[in-house]
Amino acid sequence: MSDSKRASTKIKSQKKNSEKKLKFDNDKKKKDLDEQIKKQEKKEEQHKRLETYINESGLTLAFNIIFSELITKRIVPEYFFSYTSMRLKQIGKEIEAMKINIPSNNDITNIDNIDNQNKNDEINNNNNNDDSILITQQKMK
Repeated sequence: MSDSKRASTKIKSQKKNSEKKLKFDNDKKKKDLDEQIKKQEKKEEQHKRLETYINESGLTLAFNIIFSELITKRIVPEYFFSYTSMRLKQIGKEIEAMKINIPSNNDITNIDNIDNQNKNDEINNNNNNDDSILITQQKMK
């Protein structure tokens, strides 16, 4: 083989290797980008779930109450953490106590059914009493 053919073959080989390397680099960059996008989407989903939990749990409201208490009671900053911790525990206990005292939907339905049954019984008793009165009046005549 002549030197020019060897040089040409070498150049073609280098070109192919460069193209392969470039393709590999692009594939790797694309894969890395896809992973970053997935990580970002996962973080956003976690953030949404945390935000939803915080709003549903009442933590935002509790911290607003505690913050206003810190200001109005003029609590010294070095006691902020211990005061906040104590108040969160108190608020948590108050919420639990309210949950215990609040009837569930099933209990409310049962109460409604009992009330309806009592009303029906009362109506039936009144009708029976009215019949008794009529019978008694007819006998008196």
